[in-house]
Amino acid sequence: MSWALVVGRYAEDAARGAIEVLTAADGAPRVITAADRGELVTRARDAVADGHPLMVVGGDGTINAVVEGALGAGVPTPTLAVLPAGTGSDFARMFALPVDPATAVTRALHGQDYAVDVGVVEGPWGRRVVVNEAEAGIGGATTRLAERLPRSWGPRKYELAFWGAVGGFTPGPARLVTDRREFELERGAVVVAANGEYFGGGMRIAPKASVVDGKWDLIVMEGRRAKAVSLFPKMKHGLHLSDRAVRRIVTASFRLETERPWPVEIDGDHVGDTPLEGWIEPGAFLLRV
Repeated sequence: MSWALVVGRYAEDAARGAIEVLTAADGAPRVITAADRGELVTRARDAVADGHPLMVVGGDGTINAVVEGALGAGVPTPTLAVLPAGTGSDFARMFALPVDPATAVTRALHGQDYAVDVGVVEGPWGRRVVVNEAEAGIGGATTRLAERLPRSWGPRKYELAFWGAVGGFTPGPARLVTDRREFELERGAVVVAANGEYFGGGMRIAPKASVVDGKWDLIVMEGRRAKAVSLFPKMKHGLHLSDRAVRRIVTASFRLETERPWPVEIDGDHVGDTPLEGWIEPGAFLLRV
């Protein structure tokens, strides 16, 4: 069965190159575009149900929607390949996936399949899959602000949004329940539920996370806003875990409750506010690398 090529918003240029190479090597692909996330989920689900492996041309938000659709098709461990073409493309960064269409198509046709975990989270806004990470607190506020900034700013817009968001977020009490213990956070500021290592446009916030261990890497930060500011340069390079204000927790499930609502983002999309709970679905899909 031939590949289906899923094209995200703003990814048309990369998709044209992929279509040309894929057509020459494997025949014309089924091309999927969509006006919104809901349509993208539906069309990806239908393609997988029809027997197509999926090649996703886009960023983390597009990958998230396609994975949700693929997992809803009722097909065990659907196969996906990725051609990074997003603002951050943080999931692809973990695997050093090529941005060149010819190289990406060659990888999709001849690479190896890698079983990848997927997270599932729920909140007042509903249920979503998590391919890379979910985050509440300053990170959620950063993404909410970044969505309003010009896409042409690229990954830099996340860093600029951080400086705007940190001043408007007040750390406060929160309760975090994991599969082994509970934590009372007096001045919680950030709770990251990481499946992958990178997010926020290349920041290595969960440097020990793994997409094959069946666990979340929770990165928890407490303290005043000034602490978040001082940690920011370290977070860019994954050097923050040794700080006393940062706690790393490995768990298969979690629940986060906050005294005041905290903004929540999932794979680069602001979805709503806390509370938030989640679990891991091990080896949910095959990534062609």
